Order: sequence, then structure tokens, then C-alpha cells
Amino acid sequence: MNSRVKKAVFINAHKHPSTDKIFELLKTNYSDYQFDIIQLDNILFKRMSIIFTNTLYIILEHGIRVCTSKKRYVQAFMTTTYIFNLIKKIVAELMSGKNYVFSFQVGSLFDSSFQGVPHFIYTDNTFKANLNSPIFKRADLPSKKWLELERTIYDNTALNFTRSSNVNESIVNDYNIDSQKVINIYAGYNVPDNRPIIMNNEKYSNKTILFVGGDWERKGGPELIKAFIKVLEVHPDARLRIIGCSPDISAPNVEILGKLDLENLYEYYTTSSIFIVPSRLEPFGIVFIEAMYFNLPVIATNIQALPDFINQGVNGYLAEPGDFDSLSQFMIDLLNDPQKCKKMGEEGNKLVAEKYNWENVRILLKENIDKFIEN
Repeated sequence: MNSRVKKAVFINAHKHPSTDKIFELLKTNYSDYQFDIIQLDNILFKRMSIIFTNTLYIILEHGIRVCTSKKRYVQAFMTTTYIFNLIKKIVAELMSGKNYVFSFQVGSLFDSSFQGVPHFIYTDNTFKANLNSPIFKRADLPSKKWLELERTIYDNTALNFTRSSNVNESIVNDYNIDSQKVINIYAGYNVPDNRPIIMNNEKYSNKTILFVGGDWERKGGPELIKAFIKVLEVHPDARLRIIGCSPDISAPNVEILGKLDLENLYEYYTTSSIFIVPSRLEPFGIVFIEAMYFNLPVIATNIQALPDFINQGVNGYLAEPGDFDSLSQFMIDLLNDPQKCKKMGEEGNKLVAEKYNWENVRILLKENIDKFIEN
């Protein structure tokens, strides 16, 4: 192979539409580069010796109760000192002698920096930023030793790219990182945009409310049902659609659709009048960007990244977590005024067009990475 071929490496823990999109943007920006991919889940979860050893560390650093729940176990898997140090070693071995111009990782659960190679990360969260959520307690943090290692993730980068201002603040204030090393480049929507948006919601008067979320409890589903029951007292013909999960609930006018492919969401966004996900923990919330792309007013909670892109009374409403009275009042307010729904939806769509789209992310990535590499 020609020794003058420029090479970069992309490191990721697991596949996700946003991760795939970032990789596409990097390939577009650096089309003359050869990109290698290090897919960590293909390495870590296929070696029984790693799983066995890490389980011992999970018990040691998180406690035995973590292993009684598959969900807790999976969440804890990447936050042991053993896995952190192992990833560092594996990545160093894979990068050694390759002469990469730069490296790029998605997420902040590991440090894949390599000495002498400008390194960049793109993350939607830090662990300490979760403390701003009402359901995340200090006892839920990883071990003190792991948190010390987490700081090295942000310290060993050329730049830390984030999706929101609260993560910027956390990296700077919670981990004592120079603010010059942190930049918010936002994020885009993941639903396909190859179809024109044609709203089919009776000019926002069909009284259809849409929820999209995979974790019913974390996304505030129980509070939503309480609020929706109050809405039905005023608007008995209102409908609530639930996509992404299948909760066991009993309430009138509720349609549970379960998990759907991104391609199939077009129909439900364009035939709804209001979007609501009252999350209790929300590192970013791409579904809100998607809803605004589809000209829907959004109702959310006043936590973490959400105040960045939901302007109270302009493109949506923010309630305090757990405040189902406010949630019901916001839904009633919008159901009472289809024209307000339309106006708020247009404001949200305008924000997405200006800032929260992948083309904007691509430009910001190029501008900032170019400062650290020679092209």
C-alpha cells in the first residue's frame, strides 16, 4: 500500500444510528483517507475470559446486586477499571505502527487515545452530568477509581465534541478540563429525510399525542398516563400513541405500537399534533429533534440537554420532572389551540434547519479537526 495514504481510526463501543451517521460525516469530510474501524463490542463480548473476569470486577466495584438484573449488569459492564484498562491496552495494540493522522471515538466510556495521534471524542453525556436528573443518585455513580479514569478520557483529547451545553459544563466543572478543549457541535435527527414532510393531522386538530421512547419508566411514561387521564376530562376524544415500548397499562384512548423501524415513524409523526416525552433522565433526546423536524410542538422536562433546544412557549413546553399536573395543562393548552401547535411546530422546524442537523455537525467537525491535523 502507498505509504502516503492518509489513515484515521474510528473507535466505537456499539452500533447505533447516530454513530453510523458520525462515521459517514467523517468519511465525507476526509474522503481521501483510509478509515479503520475498531468495534469494541465485537471484541469484548465474544471472549468468555473477558466476560468472566469483568463479572468479578463488577461485583467488586458495583456490588453483587448489580448481577441480579440483566439491565444493571449490562450497564455496569463498561464501567469497571478492568474493562477501561483492557480497552486502552487493546486499542494501543491495534493502533501501534499504523501512523494514523487522527483517531475518533464515540461515547465517553473508554479512552482510546494513542500517544502522538490527535484524538477526538463525540459524547452526549458524562456520568456526573447525570446527577442533574431526579432519578440518578450519587450512589449510582461508578467507583471513585473509575471516575478518576473517566477524567483521563476528556484530558487526553485534542477536543471533546458534545451535543449540548450541560455536557460542556460538566466536562469543564466536574472533571476540571480546560474549556478550550470542549465544544458543542449539536446533533441531528435519525429518521430518513428522503420524503417531503406532508402533515396529515387535520391542521393540528386531530388531537393525537405521540410518545416515542424505549424505556417507559425512565422516559416518564407513568407520569404521562396520569397526565393524559386528566386531559381526557377536558378532551375525551384525545388519543395517545406509544411507540418504542409496550408498557402494561390500562387507560382509554391509548394505542400501544411497540418498537418500530425508523423508516416507519414518518406516518406517525405526520399524523400527530403534539409530541411528548416527559423524561426523568435524558442525556440528549434525539427524538425531540426528530419531532421538531416534523413540525410538532414538543413537551418535555426541564432537565439536562432539553432546555438547550426547547424554548418555553416558543417551540414547546418544559415541565419539572414528575409534575403531571403541568404536563396535562400543557397538553390541554395545545389541544385547545391547533394554530398554536402549528406555530410552535414551525419554530421547532426552523431551529432544526438552522442548528440541529447532521450537515451542521459535519461542518463543525471539519472546522475543528482541521486545526489539529495536516491535510
